Amino acid sequence: MPILNLKSTAYTSFVALTLIYLCFGTANANIDSWYYAACVKYRHELINSHHLLYNGFGYFVHSGFKMLLPGIEAMRSLQIMNALAAGGCLFVLHGTLKRLGSDGYTALSYTLFCGVSFGFMRFATDAETYILPVLCSLLSVFFLTQKKPALNLILSGCFAALSVLFHQLHIWWTLALFFSIAISRSLSFRQLLYFTIPHLLIPVVYIVAWKNQIQTQTLLAFVSGEYTKGNAGIDLSLKSLALTGINGFRTLFQIHGQIPYLFKAYPITSAASALLSILLLLEWKRPQQAGIVKQLQNIPLKNGFLIAMAAQLVFAFLSSGNAEFMVMLPFLLVLYLSGRYTFSGPGAMLLPVLGMFVWNMFSGILPSANLNLNNVNHQAKFSASHPESVFVWNNRALLDNILCYRLGFKHGISLQKYEGKAMLVKMLENPQGVYTDIGNPATRFSRGRFLESPVSEIDRNAFSLQAVDSFENLYGKNYIYRIQALK
Repeated sequence: MPILNLKSTAYTSFVALTLIYLCFGTANANIDSWYYAACVKYRHELINSHHLLYNGFGYFVHSGFKMLLPGIEAMRSLQIMNALAAGGCLFVLHGTLKRLGSDGYTALSYTLFCGVSFGFMRFATDAETYILPVLCSLLSVFFLTQKKPALNLILSGCFAALSVLFHQLHIWWTLALFFSIAISRSLSFRQLLYFTIPHLLIPVVYIVAWKNQIQTQTLLAFVSGEYTKGNAGIDLSLKSLALTGINGFRTLFQIHGQIPYLFKAYPITSAASALLSILLLLEWKRPQQAGIVKQLQNIPLKNGFLIAMAAQLVFAFLSSGNAEFMVMLPFLLVLYLSGRYTFSGPGAMLLPVLGMFVWNMFSGILPSANLNLNNVNHQAKFSASHPESVFVWNNRALLDNILCYRLGFKHGISLQKYEGKAMLVKMLENPQGVYTDIGNPATRFSRGRFLESPVSEIDRNAFSLQAVDSFENLYGKNYIYRIQALK
């Protein structure tokens, strides 16, 4: 294939994937996505310590979109922003791989591998915080691979700092590259200063943000955020190790407890997509090992990618195997492997990548965009239409964030956690009624189900549950019950 056609194929593929990210935004946004969208919608908490600039930047983007489309929702604005940033990741990665010495087939194969990995597609179609910092980290590497005038090194350092300011998670990527370059002495002292000085933006911006917060916490408490509050911590359990392995695999291929339900509800489509995916994946051919000269190129950078990948994986393990903390792993992996393994033609990798795409689309992205998976949309509407009642919802935090988004942060609807018989007796004093969805069908196989203690069933010997509303979702028939005490 001529180089011109290969280049055209690459860019067409990246644009096509970007359009897919844009067109299939999730209809099942998670807890954090609803919160960030609510912050953007109501200009609330635009500064958040763990992802310092994300909400503020999202507000700026949403304001711009509203000038063009006055009726656009904040959730949709953030999804579009992430989809476009994800497309940018593909173009920047491809250019970086070429600068690192990859040929056209290898650069295209590795880039598409990242673009169709499930973890990346999942967040490219949601309102979460993880795509923009990946783009900034990739831009940092891109400018670092250019010829070394001062401007490229300064830009590289600036984008590295931005990646951390968009999410603290990228401190590992940034530190790994910095120390690899510094120890290897691949840059002169002056060049290293050009690269290093922009990193000072990180403490400077954090201090400015902290000074402008109306609160009395220390700078360390502000930076550590949820860890200081006790909402996040270190987990060294075997469960965390197992989840790290599962979610590490899931970063590439969608695996979830919803898949058996998809096969039950859509047997022909699911079986066909699974078979096609398997047949394409079987076309994988071993890559060729690069020559020793090529392997010796950019050794400091490649060591940095390997260290960053290991550090990121360890941190994900310490965070209960958090899948969100692994979204950048495919990018670090291919940046490292690009100097060691190459693909001689399109058949070696592109067909298996297509197999990944088929599986991840039909088992993850399409269901998320078109089906009711979160089991809460109906409950949110019911809560809003009964504002004086009390609700004991199974997924209370998610419902709270949805109501914050739809009604404002002071929505005033009483959402309570189920804590046993005594608390229900107390709540039943409310004349407007107490409602619940506890007992509805849902998958037992998800990270949340593994980490959280199961919600206890309501004692039917003490309370009656009267079904007052119902709806269907992927998991079957669901009910909203009014709780009443047995006399």
